[in-house]
Amino acid sequence: MILGEPTPKEVKKLNVLLGCDVTGFQRMIDISAVKHSRKKHPNITEADFCLIPMIIAAADEITQGKSPDTVIYRKTLEKEYYYVECTRTGRKRLAMKTFYKTKIGG
Repeated sequence: MILGEPTPKEVKKLNVLLGCDVTGFQRMIDISAVKHSRKKHPNITEADFCLIPMIIAAADEITQGKSPDTVIYRKTLEKEYYYVECTRTGRKRLAMKTFYKTKIGG
């Protein structure tokens, strides 16, 4: 599923965090990332996946992930949500790597 391109403001932030230019990249979620998230984080529901566009657009914090090609979007709602995205530079994609939620402060 293609979610569209990051906004110009997001591109500026991502360029700094990732150390590469993501202008023209498409944001995507593929089935393998969904399966991974559901397997590793069974508390994630279908309704949670519907929150992803809002989590990205209104993140409380965007930080570099554990590897230099990933970023983490954190959003606090009734839980703390973490959406992890990685670059696929050859395909000009920002792809979901994993998605999980925790109790607030935990």
